[in-house]
Amino acid sequence: MKTIKPIAITVGDPAGTGPELSLKVASTELLMPRTPVVLIGSAGLLRRVADHIGLEVEIRTVERAEEAKRQPGVVWVMDVPSTTRTWSPAASAKSAARHRWMPSG
Repeated sequence: MKTIKPIAITVGDPAGTGPELSLKVASTELLMPRTPVVLIGSAGLLRRVADHIGLEVEIRTVERAEEAKRQPGVVWVMDVPSTTRTWSPAASAKSAARHRWMPSG
């Protein structure tokens, strides 16, 4: 059986739309049905964002991307604690409004 390597995605600016968008991508089975996705960013930040947007996922940390598996309801994160600005719903909404491409809900 061929081993499928994970895709690693950085979450981007902690105060922007990146954390929300990356969580949605990593948790959507239809987008990545066979490929594990690993987010690179702050696990704590991603937990707060998931709670705020009502995304029912478990955030699990890994040391290496190869440890991630496709598992429904789980988002894998290589934890890089944020030392700069933090995410806020207001900042995310303002950024999304500027770009006008982020779906609501």
